[in-house]
Amino acid sequence: YGNGASIQDIARFAGISEGAVELYTKHCFEAIESFHDAFVCCPTAQEKEYEKQWMDSHVGFKGSWRNGWVMYDGTIVVLFAKPAIDGDAYFTRKSNYGLNLQVFSPSKSLP
Repeated sequence: YGNGASIQDIARFAGISEGAVELYTKHCFEAIESFHDAFVCCPTAQEKEYEKQWMDSHVGFKGSWRNGWVMYDGTIVVLFAKPAIDGDAYFTRKSNYGLNLQVFSPSKSLP
């Protein structure tokens, strides 16, 4: 079904009502959002310094990133339809509507 599925398509596929699809979707988003504070946070000064030291020793641009902060590449989360409010702001270079997602992963998870 990909990103082109409608509520009706999902309900028919799952054998449930359209209202149940909306309710289950709402519950899923509430569950995901409940983990926000556990997983979304700004790095501390100590974590930033650790990142800078890792970049200096592993990337080969010693000192180049020292006074800056590098954001890792992201991805586009495609939306089903154009948002009703400020919809044109969500139009992507790939000719769809989406949200730009960037995730920081501390280098302590890197080899």
